[in-house]
Amino acid sequence: MKSLNRDAPHDSQDHSESQGQDEQGNALVHQPTAAAPRAKFNLRSLMQGDLGFIPVILTLALITIYFQITTSGVFLEARNLSNLTQQIVTIGILSIAAVLVLLLGEIDLSLAAVAQACAAIMATVSVYQGWNPWLAMLAGLLAGALIGLVNGFFIAVLRVPSFIVTLAGSIAYSGLLLVVMGRQTTLVVRDPVIRSLAPTYLNPVLGWGIPLVCLGLYALGVWYERRSDRKRVCPFGIPPKRHYRLLEPPPLQSF
Repeated sequence: MKSLNRDAPHDSQDHSESQGQDEQGNALVHQPTAAAPRAKFNLRSLMQGDLGFIPVILTLALITIYFQITTSGVFLEARNLSNLTQQIVTIGILSIAAVLVLLLGEIDLSLAAVAQACAAIMATVSVYQGWNPWLAMLAGLLAGALIGLVNGFFIAVLRVPSFIVTLAGSIAYSGLLLVVMGRQTTLVVRDPVIRSLAPTYLNPVLGWGIPLVCLGLYALGVWYERRSDRKRVCPFGIPPKRHYRLLEPPPLQSF
């Protein structure tokens, strides 16, 4: 004669209530996981992995050493570094804009034409219209924002490929540059405020303070992002190295 063991379901129920259950009624058991063995560091594993910024840093170091030797120590002088910074600032700003687009998997072929058209608009309203220098610079920025809005509308809303939109935009904005400049190919800006933007140096307080503030904000952002990720992984204070394993309820015993 067979009968059911009445204690087993109650024990299973009590065990499930103490450990928690999922949607199917399976028990959630809190079990620690063993730490993964740490891999040995060697040059081969380093070359096969993701090197990140290491090749860039090494290449920059080699270039710096080469020019420092060939120029008899002039390359790393403060005056030369300042001149290099002023010469590459335009390319640097445009490169940042291009990288932001590339990170999204898109491309912008109209970047150079847009920069030239916006600069021509600023110079034209400053020289021919006699605008205030700050208003002239604001006009150039607004023109760039409007062009970006037009490109974004075709790409994000109408779903036209960015290659086609920016290629057509490059031709159109080059034509806009010719319309703005007219027959004159060179326009000399004589406004002292606009001309003093590039060669003006910051005082030591701002020169050190601005980079330090930016570095502090970056560190704060990294800390906040890691803190948010930790909370997302452990919403109830459970350590990240522990996990839950699903166990089916014990079967009914018979005798």
